[in-house]
Amino acid sequence: MVKRVSINTKVLNAYINESSVPLSAIQKKVEKIENIMRGEVQPTFNQLVTIAKTIHVPAGLLVLNKKIYS
Repeated sequence: MVKRVSINTKVLNAYINESSVPLSAIQKKVEKIENIMRGEVQPTFNQLVTIAKTIHVPAGLLVLNKKIYS
């Protein structure tokens, strides 16, 4: 059974948009990234870790309810 991780899509989208990584590069590693970003599906833990590594942020930041501003 696949375990999904509940995330705030606004937080995910903010970190993806802030990164210098094109969406196409993320999509090569996580095919359903657009569905995840729209909130249609929740990512698996492995997908979340892959997204975090690709955009160069700790995976824990992507599960927060609010984005951390520096």
